[in-house]
Amino acid sequence: MANYWRSGDGRKYLETAARWVVEQAAMRGLSVHDYLEGRCTLADLGVTTENAMQTLMPRMPDAHHHYLEHRPRGKGFATWAEWFSHRLRNRIFYFFHRHRQGGGLTRCFAEWPIEVPQRPKEWAA
Repeated sequence: MANYWRSGDGRKYLETAARWVVEQAAMRGLSVHDYLEGRCTLADLGVTTENAMQTLMPRMPDAHHHYLEHRPRGKGFATWAEWFSHRLRNRIFYFFHRHRQGGGLTRCFAEWPIEVPQRPKEWAA
């Protein structure tokens, strides 16, 4: 599964999703740094199925079909919303989380697929 996301269209979908997260956060007066520092949730940034259907799906309307055709194994998804909820949202979660040795998760830029956005000036140290 990981290889699907590392190259070709899979990689392009992740990059599009990352830009979408940054844009959605900014529209709400937030940044991805707010999430990393625990000031909000992914839903507060706009990472919800409902919002993705309205604002992300038009940017990649056939992504769930492409995933179905190119997945190495496992479940396919009949609708874009189902694919987002079970696959892409999970990848977005791992943009910002890394497993720690001994268990648990750490919030950080983990699998972030594009250049890390600058911290907003009001939060800069």
